[in-house]
Amino acid sequence: MNKTLVIINGTYPYQRSEDYLANEVNYIQGFNKIIIFPMFIYGHKKKSDIKDYPVPKNIHFFNSQQSYHKNILFCIYFILCHTFFYDEFWNILKQREHLYQRIKKFIRTSFKSINAYRDIKRELIKNCKNEKIYLYSYWMADTAVTLSLLKKYSKLPIIFTFTRCHRFDVYEYANPTKYISYRKLILSTVDKIYAISNDAKFHLEKSYPQLCKNKIQIQRLGTDEHGVIEVKKTNILRIVSCSWLRPVKRIPLIFEALDSLNIPIEWTHYGDGEEMGILQSKIKKNKNKKLKIKLAGKISNSQLLEIYKNIPFDIFINVSENEGVPVSIMEAMSFGMIIIATAVGGTSEIVHNGKNGYLLPQNCSKEQIAEKIFTIYNIPETIYDEMRKNSRLLWNNLSCAKENYKTLYRELQKR
Repeated sequence: MNKTLVIINGTYPYQRSEDYLANEVNYIQGFNKIIIFPMFIYGHKKKSDIKDYPVPKNIHFFNSQQSYHKNILFCIYFILCHTFFYDEFWNILKQREHLYQRIKKFIRTSFKSINAYRDIKRELIKNCKNEKIYLYSYWMADTAVTLSLLKKYSKLPIIFTFTRCHRFDVYEYANPTKYISYRKLILSTVDKIYAISNDAKFHLEKSYPQLCKNKIQIQRLGTDEHGVIEVKKTNILRIVSCSWLRPVKRIPLIFEALDSLNIPIEWTHYGDGEEMGILQSKIKKNKNKKLKIKLAGKISNSQLLEIYKNIPFDIFINVSENEGVPVSIMEAMSFGMIIIATAVGGTSEIVHNGKNGYLLPQNCSKEQIAEKIFTIYNIPETIYDEMRKNSRLLWNNLSCAKENYKTLYRELQKR
């Protein structure tokens, strides 16, 4: 029998949000057919609607033609017929914290997941009923609920089910309501959980020891090889950051740290978002003549990588309050940049303190950030060169897409 891989994800390839999945699909092997179902995309889509990503020819896409609002009666009927709804609802009521927001999220997740279950089941019955089906949820959240429903209720020839887990789908505290829907349903149903970091694996095993027993395996994300440029230490420190301008990323704090230093610095930030106005107003008050700032705004990932190939940045900085394993840091490491980052999530697994960069506490101050920047500015050229080499070496060992994704799909071929 032919083997079919069905990936349930968020919006790739129709919207820009899952660059790492776009990278991973280039390395999929061992399947006769690959189907991708972007769960949060609705309506008729054409190939011309895929604008941001080059898509391999051997991949098929389909999505829900209607949102759950138009299939509400089916969703309600499905919920009333299955006990998983009542179990989850009762768990929410017992906890009481953020009750209204959690119930709202729970209902929305339930309806979206059931709607996706209905459409995927129809498609697979129509086109894959005589094939071995492997279900892959890219997130251990809403998409994994749909995967769980398919395994439990679809009666399709499903051979193996697995999910990745990253950050918001692992750590309750990374969510405003500190709640992740249907955690017990997902963990008890999937055959394998592929965590992108040791920290994520440890968190789940500690929080759900019985449900996760012998289920979790480390399968890291990765970035592609783009070469390394030769960079010499100069008397100007060239610093780059790249992220959405959201409160969790604390980009204004980077500016405050840089503004407090009396050394020549050129700081470039790539990314846009809700805190752009806050950052710009802070920068307007800047009187530090040694600090030059460029807010480059939103650019594509391919544009960013071209910039990294041509501009000799010394430091990549990330002071986020929480992370999984940041792809932005992996990309910077592949070019040999020295990293300054908060020790949150799995960041400390790829940034080794004093070896390829410096780690900061989660709630770091501007003084602590400034201290690490000043340290790098003053290190001898030999140590500077060694730290850059270490960054590249750690990327090669831990974050190389080619090796990491090939390992995953070799593992899946054994199933």
